Amino acid sequence: MDIVVKLTLVAAIIYMGYNASQMVSVYKTICDKAEEFKKMAFESDSSIGDVRRSNFILSFLLSAGFVVLTYFSQLALWVVVALAAKCIWTLFCSDALLQRIMKKGSVTYKFYILIKADSIVNMFFGLAIALFLIL
Repeated sequence: MDIVVKLTLVAAIIYMGYNASQMVSVYKTICDKAEEFKKMAFESDSSIGDVRRSNFILSFLLSAGFVVLTYFSQLALWVVVALAAKCIWTLFCSDALLQRIMKKGSVTYKFYILIKADSIVNMFFGLAIALFLIL
């Protein structure tokens, strides 16, 4: 097994595990953490733009790295394109969540359901990529 395939397999399992942990979070916990995050951001004198920028850069680099690893693992191009599209959607959801937290300090229940659905789909993407690499 090539080193890139091994790295991609590890990344897929981490991706799946992280999203599984996001999926099992409770609405009350998300709301509490949102309030804590907003307080921390304002205590550190971070503007909304600074927080959004750092979140976008970090999330983009991690997502792009995963997509590149998937591409060099020689999976079908449609898998790579689907993963890239899903990562872009997740970036938009993450930014929208961050804006909502920074402006309102809370998360609506509808948005919480959207985050859950995104996590479930991401978890299955990680599982599918891991299975594609193994099989």
